[in-house]
Amino acid sequence: MTHALLSLCFILISCATLDGTLSNVPWRKGGVKYSNNEIYFDVVEEIDCIIDANGQVVSCEVIGTIQCNCRLSGMPDLTLTFTHPDALEDCSFHPCVRFGRWEREKVMSFVPPDGNFQLVKYRVDRPVNLPVFVRPQISYNQHGGMVNVTVGTKQAHSEKPMEDIKVIVPFPKCVSTVSLSATTGNYVFDDITKVLEWTVGKVPKDKSPLINGTIAFPPDTKSPEESPTILVEWKIQGQSISGIKVDSLVVVNENYKPYKGVRSITKAGKFQIRT
Repeated sequence: MTHALLSLCFILISCATLDGTLSNVPWRKGGVKYSNNEIYFDVVEEIDCIIDANGQVVSCEVIGTIQCNCRLSGMPDLTLTFTHPDALEDCSFHPCVRFGRWEREKVMSFVPPDGNFQLVKYRVDRPVNLPVFVRPQISYNQHGGMVNVTVGTKQAHSEKPMEDIKVIVPFPKCVSTVSLSATTGNYVFDDITKVLEWTVGKVPKDKSPLINGTIAFPPDTKSPEESPTILVEWKIQGQSISGIKVDSLVVVNENYKPYKGVRSITKAGKFQIRT
């Protein structure tokens, strides 16, 4: 057997699936069949942000991904269009995406893998309005300190509500006791790590949640020189901070019209508030 013939046999075997069906794309097996053809897209955007003690944004970056769960029969060829596609920069695509067409037309054209995969990872190239504010007032002296932290939303009533809000405050290792009260949610102070976790949940419509009180140091303790950096966690279901939305999905090469499900979520990545 010649070297060329051996190479051809190797290629055919590599492209064959376990059921013996051949596929002309390496990321998708042939012979896929579903009783219900459906595909789901999750648009997930995370905000990494640093805000100084005066409430000014020091740095802000939004990183997004589009995750897919594909349950389509046969060998579908998809074309996906978006609203505001120019917001997507520095895109890292799954190998199935035809990069040239994205560059020309800002649409994603691809034969999808079967099952779960990441279609694209991107950076948002436009200013964003942060949906949350945190106003911390934390001061120390030789006996302990005062704590006053307010958290709230900047959203209009018509926008999606923020959920799962949590404020994390790392206190100095010398803290002996805390005496705090929260108007919304509940808090836990870890006596070993000296970290306060205030679980707010959702912000009430009539007031901004507040946690305040005092912390105490052992006698003869030197007042800490550095103020803590607060971390904030939150998420917004049904909204992308970039404004990008899946507009349409066209299927060719197959004669069915699949069900298309799209979910969007914006959440905090490394969201820091300096005090």
